[in-house]
Amino acid sequence: MSLVEERRIADTLGRELGLEFQGRRFELDGWGQADNYALIQKDLLILLEVETSQKHPSTNVLKVWPYLEKHAGATVVLVQVFRTAAKNEKSSRGQLAAWVARRIKRALAGRFYYYRLLCESDGRVMGELEDLRVQLSNLRAAKREGDRSGSSA
Repeated sequence: MSLVEERRIADTLGRELGLEFQGRRFELDGWGQADNYALIQKDLLILLEVETSQKHPSTNVLKVWPYLEKHAGATVVLVQVFRTAAKNEKSSRGQLAAWVARRIKRALAGRFYYYRLLCESDGRVMGELEDLRVQLSNLRAAKREGDRSGSSA
């Protein structure tokens, strides 16, 4: 996918989820960059990885772990988007990305969430979109509640 297609996916997701992606890469403190991001609230990030020619999509998941280790108060929702016909989505390397995500989620309970979406050739995004929408709503509410209880202490 080209940069134009990456932006189109970010715009589509932004509309679907009611958020605005920044239109630039997010630096992961020397561990690489995410393709795009949205800052929902302080310490709540949505990172977007649009798999184009990545032969090892698991690295796009794994690089978030050391970032979260360094930023103990941060919560990351990683959204990894594949083309519906992409070889790397169903390959062993693509499946490794989902496995690594489950391990990180278990190790960093409540601080890492992973959603895998598929992009059709017409630009439609499919997959766990509704689950993602609900998760974002829950995280926003929890962060607001945490901010309120933290400010009254």
